[in-house]
Order: sequence, then structure tokens, then C-alpha cells
Amino acid sequence: MAASVAFARCAEHIDRFAGIFADPPAAGTTGRLLAGAGDSRNSWSRQLWHQWITALRAEAAVLARDPGADDHLAAARSAASLNPVARALTQRAESLARGDTAAVRATATAFARAGYPYQKSRSLLLADRWRVTSL
Repeated sequence: MAASVAFARCAEHIDRFAGIFADPPAAGTTGRLLAGAGDSRNSWSRQLWHQWITALRAEAAVLARDPGADDHLAAARSAASLNPVARALTQRAESLARGDTAAVRATATAFARAGYPYQKSRSLLLADRWRVTSL
């Protein structure tokens, strides 16, 4: 029962924030995603997903060109150190912030090795789109 509740909550969060990954991002999604930053609740689910959430916030802040993106990146670097997937998400966000499309593309390899084909594809898509939009 506990696992199904956790998956339902995860799906709820994905649905809630999925608009940030639209092209262009859906209105208001970045604010909703970044609003929880600094939340100090210490629930088991928060601890479980903290590394991913922090990395996701950093990437969203970079993509939205949020003025606090550097702070989100620093938090993600700190939180993701022991999680290879969160670390790759953070590296992708940092690469996007630098405008380094080769490094964004390189994160696709890390995601492929970890068995995350969606994130691999997303890295390749972001590398192509970021290159086009930064010209």
C-alpha cells in the first residue's frame, strides 16, 4: 500500500510540473516548481525524492532564466552528490546554464548507462534546441 501511495504522489508531482518541459513552458509552472525550494519538511518521501527534486528545480530555473538559477544549481550540486541520476540532471542544468551544448549532449550517455531513455532523449533534444535558441 505504501509503495502505491508513493507512486501516486510522484505521478501527481509529475503531472503538476510537466508544463515546465513544454516548448514554450506552460504559464505558471516554473513558479509552482520553484516555490517549494527551501521547504524543510523532513518526511520520508521528501528525503527519498529530494535529490531529484532539487536537480529538477535547478534545470527548470535555468530553462526559465530565473534570476535565482545559480542558487538552485548550488543546492542541486550539494544534494546530488551520491545519486548518479540526480548528478547527471544537475550536470545537464549546469551545462545549459553555460550554453555548452556538447556537455548537454554528453549527459545523454550518463542517462543511457543508468537506463533512463527518456532523460537521454531529453538531453539530446535540449542540446539541439538550446543550440538553435542561443544563436
